[in-house]
Amino acid sequence: MLWDNKAMYDLIQQEGASILTRYYERATLLIKRAVLMLILRPFLIGTHYMLGDMFTKAQDKSTFVRQRNVMMNVQGGLREMMQSALCSAHGESRRLMDRLIRRM
Repeated sequence: MLWDNKAMYDLIQQEGASILTRYYERATLLIKRAVLMLILRPFLIGTHYMLGDMFTKAQDKSTFVRQRNVMMNVQGGLREMMQSALCSAHGESRRLMDRLIRRM
C-alpha cells in the first residue's frame, strides 16, 4: 500500500499502542494487522511525488508540470529517443515506429 501520511505510516509499523494513540479505528487496526502478518507492506510516498496533492494543494510550477505530465502520460523524452532510433530501423519495425511517433 502507498501512503503519504507519515503519522499513519509510523502508527501501523508499531506493534502496540503508545501514549499518543488513545484509540484505534477499525480500518487502522485492519491495516495494522495485515502489516504485522506480512500480508501488506506500506510504502511512504513523499509529497513531491503524490499525484493527489495536485488537486488539494498549491504547488510550485516544476512539481505541477511533472505531475501533470505523469497524469496525462506525456513522454517527451521517449519521442526524442524513438526519433533518433528511427534512422537505424528498417522494414516493419520502422513503419511501426513511425505510427507510434505520430500518435505521441
